Amino acid sequence: PATIEKIEFQFPCSVESYESLQEKYPMAVVNPIGDKPRGNPSSRQRWEVAQIRVNRRRSLGWAGSQFHDQMLDLSSTDIDREFLHKLSPVFSGTGSIIFGSFDSAETAIWLTQQCPKLRFVKTNGFPFGFAEVMQLPRSIDWLVIEQGDISVNEFAMLLRHFELEELKIMNSDFTKQELEEIRNADPDCRVRIRKTSRRQSILTE
Repeated sequence: PATIEKIEFQFPCSVESYESLQEKYPMAVVNPIGDKPRGNPSSRQRWEVAQIRVNRRRSLGWAGSQFHDQMLDLSSTDIDREFLHKLSPVFSGTGSIIFGSFDSAETAIWLTQQCPKLRFVKTNGFPFGFAEVMQLPRSIDWLVIEQGDISVNEFAMLLRHFELEELKIMNSDFTKQELEEIRNADPDCRVRIRKTSRRQSILTE
């Protein structure tokens, strides 16, 4: 997997399959040609635009990289504020961000706040508390985030604040009752949790 640089395909796929390819081949650019991924709210996005995965080895140089304005995938990258200033041309149209390893939560928040068209944020394991989440742009309607120290009441406040279409809580230990409390805060939002307490992750619909 570490030697594969690009994967292209021309058949329909679900967003789950697309994300699975990204996880299995972390150094590759995964580019669906033609048909966009189908199956959940993310299919509304313009997946025909090439997806960019930044190589973590900065020694290869950033000058040759091309950043498309629809999705910024930093999941294999260590990012600091100085580097983000070099990416400023992509911010005006960026609709989706997958987090990498930021030098601070402030840097991650700063990046999202530079994207007026931002709709989708996947924090990708980066530690975010409630205070940091509430500083994300109000424009987002799909959020994937670790449960961390965020409580049931705080997730309910988060839903009322952002009016999300979908919230996915990763590494969650919430009970079914607690999940219902979160959902009741905004019945129009699709709330999902992924548990990791068992050997195989369980997705609770």
